[in-house]
Amino acid sequence: MDDKEFSPSVISNRRTAIAVHNRLCDAKAPMLKLGRFYCSMLDRGIWDSQKAMSNDLGVSTSTISRTIAAARLPHEVLSLFSDRTLAFRNVSSLNFLVQQFGEAE
Repeated sequence: MDDKEFSPSVISNRRTAIAVHNRLCDAKAPMLKLGRFYCSMLDRGIWDSQKAMSNDLGVSTSTISRTIAAARLPHEVLSLFSDRTLAFRNVSSLNFLVQQFGEAE
C-alpha cells in the first residue's frame, strides 16, 4: 500500500480510513508509513484529534502521538536510517537532538 491510498479520492470518511488502517496493520506497515497515514487523516479532518482517532482505531493515544512524531522527523534525519527499522526510543532521541541542534538549512 502506498501513500496514494491516503488521498482524498480514496479516503473520504472514517469508515474508509478505518478499513485502510486495518490493512496497514495487517500488512505490518512500518512506523513511518503509519505516522504519515495518521498525519494525513488529521490534516484532512477525518478526525479532529489524536484522541478521537485513537478511540476509533483501537490504538493508544501515546502510540499515535509517537508514530506521528516519527513521521514528522526531517527527511534528512530519516534518510540516515533508511536501511534500519526505527524504534520509538530512537525517535525520542532523534526528536531531542533535532530540538537541541535544529534542522539543517
